[in-house]
Amino acid sequence: MSVDLFIGALPFGASSQAVSRFLWDWVVPESVHVVMDRDTGRTKGFGYVVVDGPEDAVAACRASATEMDGRIVVISVARPRVSRVRPMSRVEEYLKLATATPHEVISFSSLQQELLEALRADSSTRDFWVMNSLIRLGLTEEQGSHESMRRKMARLVEVLAENPALMAELDPQLFEHLIAALLTASGYRNVRLTAPSADGGVDIFATKNAGLGRALYIIQCKRYASARKISRPDVQMTFGVFSASPATSAALVTTSSFTKPAQEFIEGQKHKIAGLEG
Repeated sequence: MSVDLFIGALPFGASSQAVSRFLWDWVVPESVHVVMDRDTGRTKGFGYVVVDGPEDAVAACRASATEMDGRIVVISVARPRVSRVRPMSRVEEYLKLATATPHEVISFSSLQQELLEALRADSSTRDFWVMNSLIRLGLTEEQGSHESMRRKMARLVEVLAENPALMAELDPQLFEHLIAALLTASGYRNVRLTAPSADGGVDIFATKNAGLGRALYIIQCKRYASARKISRPDVQMTFGVFSASPATSAALVTTSSFTKPAQEFIEGQKHKIAGLEG
């Protein structure tokens, strides 16, 4: 089912073709129509985009608040009346969940325990982040229990942003969900966690649209203490899983760091595998 989007604050020299090319980093639109002024022959600074379904709508809306030829564009689901309020940045939008309603001060350990209990009580939460972006756009129904988990995860992001050293104290399962939540907030789609007992060397699958098509990423998460570094064999194992999969690229994300041989291997295969440390 196609979704109609509004795009505003366009440069006055923008054409439909230029807007389509601009969106390629996020989505390949079905059609783009920039509204023209009949008297001047210039654009009126806004237009409409049609994309193939809600998932593409999520991807396209990630381009909102980014720059096109010196103008910060606005993209939203098309409505009869379009709000002219400046869109929130990705960080503002995600962290708003943490302050949308008053909540009591809660310790890191208590917050972590509440999230773990929620995750272990419902096996469907491993697919939760697949729908998270759609929920935040208001394109699907949201259940109260899931809303609570999203809010707590946003609060956890706040706590960790203020005190990154706590990252090493995260439960490994919760670390995977944290990375999945941040990938979703960053515009990745179909973010799905694998089953802990049979992950096959992959913790998270995620996709992202680009002008040349949709890319598939596999992510391996290592919640290690700072003294335990990721070795070259660790990286080679993830690279081997990637090589045997249909994925476009792989990443190994860790709370610790990489040994020098591991860094050298990643540098030698930098177009195929990435390493994110700390």
